[in-house]
Amino acid sequence: VNGSEHTYSCTALSFCHGQRIRVEGCNFVNHTTGWHQMEYSGCIDSVIDKCYFDATGNTTESVQIECPYSSASWPWATGATDSTPSMYISVRNCTFEGGTVALGHHGGGSAQHIDIAGCTFRNFSGVVVQFYGGTDVRVHDCVFADCTGDVLIRDGHTAYNNVLNGTFTP
Repeated sequence: VNGSEHTYSCTALSFCHGQRIRVEGCNFVNHTTGWHQMEYSGCIDSVIDKCYFDATGNTTESVQIECPYSSASWPWATGATDSTPSMYISVRNCTFEGGTVALGHHGGGSAQHIDIAGCTFRNFSGVVVQFYGGTDVRVHDCVFADCTGDVLIRDGHTAYNNVLNGTFTP
């Protein structure tokens, strides 16, 4: 998925309808194709730990945590678009640098019981953590440095019971 060598859009590492997935100690660099570096869609009880995401040049979420919903965004997922939410996902001890959005999702359904802890976010031009519908999303013990926006959880009927604490520096 090295955008300087390959011009097609794709996600480097993607899981749909998985459970107990653990991605640890991986480095995602040179991914400039405009899609995600990593995606959990309709996954449960999974972890991303001690990973590094260089999102420089990426215009969308580095890590997408969502549900597979029926739309033009999912033309390849025939039969898989059942709106199963991603639930009980932990993102911890990761570093995200550059780009527009570090993690979250951009629409369709909700993410539930998401724990983001001990992460560092540097130099993002958009909202760093962004969920369009999030239930029990906890962002804590994180550092946000030189970011335009920090955390946004939208959609009043699904956005509730959310916790936020950390260090925020303009």
